Amino acid sequence: METIISLGANKIQELIFLLKTADKKSPEYRKFLLELDKKSGEITFVVGSSQVISCLRVEGGCFDHAMGDKEYFSHNADLLLNVLSSSDTSLDIMLSSDKTGRIVMTFPSLSKLRKGYCKGIEDVHLQYMKAKDDTKAKQYDKNTVLGLVKLVEVKCRPFENVLLNSEEGGDSVKVQRDGEVFFEKLDTNTHLDIELCLDKKTIGIIEDVLGSSIEKEIGIYVGQREIIFKLKDRMTSVSIPDNSDFLSKIESKKDTVISFLLNGYKLKGAIDSYVEMDDIKKQEQSYLLFFEGALGVCAKAKDQACADILDLIDATSNVSDLLLMINLHLFKGFNVKDVTEHHKLKASITKSHGGEYCISFYSSSNPRNAFFSIPCIAAPGHMNEIKELCVELKKQLREQKKKKVSNEQLDLIGYSELLDV
Repeated sequence: METIISLGANKIQELIFLLKTADKKSPEYRKFLLELDKKSGEITFVVGSSQVISCLRVEGGCFDHAMGDKEYFSHNADLLLNVLSSSDTSLDIMLSSDKTGRIVMTFPSLSKLRKGYCKGIEDVHLQYMKAKDDTKAKQYDKNTVLGLVKLVEVKCRPFENVLLNSEEGGDSVKVQRDGEVFFEKLDTNTHLDIELCLDKKTIGIIEDVLGSSIEKEIGIYVGQREIIFKLKDRMTSVSIPDNSDFLSKIESKKDTVISFLLNGYKLKGAIDSYVEMDDIKKQEQSYLLFFEGALGVCAKAKDQACADILDLIDATSNVSDLLLMINLHLFKGFNVKDVTEHHKLKASITKSHGGEYCISFYSSSNPRNAFFSIPCIAAPGHMNEIKELCVELKKQLREQKKKKVSNEQLDLIGYSELLDV
């Protein structure tokens, strides 16, 4: 047997793209499938796994006359990617039988030797190959879909899931953030007449698939557990997780209890310093006390206690004093390095209609959607002991200020005496 497959520059780049977007953690990724259709003269590559699987159809093969109408071969995906990455303009792939009858794949157009023997076919690849022609996708303008997906990514972040509205003129999308559901306005007249449930992974794949194509239209099919994107010679299927919990959730209604600006670095510094103390770290919890226009950050263990007081700017509140308990370890992901105005970081405390509290932080580039949020628990039973810590710290700070003023006055007196000499 001897069959040659010829790839041009465009198909090489498309195949590289599909191999790179496949889920490399899946065992099926290690192989790719070749379908050789002798009647049509078409060759189809299938790459990926059940999570993200794609196929690419090419023409330009010289088939062995002894072949059947359709033949299937499977080979190592890493080898193919290695070969494709070193071929800029064209590539010839040869399938031939060695002396033992095994099918070997070689690349005669290369200036170096790369070869390997064909392996057993993965069921997921073969099933996908047989089902791909039955998929009925609806056509959409590619740039419209891409623009809508990018708008969702910018307007709704951070998010876990987003449900695009299928209604005419509907620009409201359902968003899940930190396990809670909200509705966001996209301020656009663009809509798709299908409900499309997206997560970050799916959005990334859509942007890659559409951004890598020069075609003007894309076909989209939404199944129960997958979204399929079809181009002229290429198709990509993305498995989607069970979204029934998200779809059944109702909107979380929240009221803002306190809003303010504060120094983000100082807050992070206080929390980080508490975690460095083993006894307090084991307690896991810390306290946020809002009182007298300031924020007390406190923690207690059996034999030690800590308190820091942070000044608040433009604080508005509908409560006098509020004590919240937080989990220290949840602050691990709190990063203010990417926030431009870290010294005036916008924050708010909200309370849901179910009584749950949450503290959220916002960047100046996206003041509507928090870049970091953690749940809090009201702790009125600890109010007196935590307030005592803050009162003690305030007294300590006043004494420091008095001492500083006194020293400054003594310095001035000494300086005036020198002038009289």
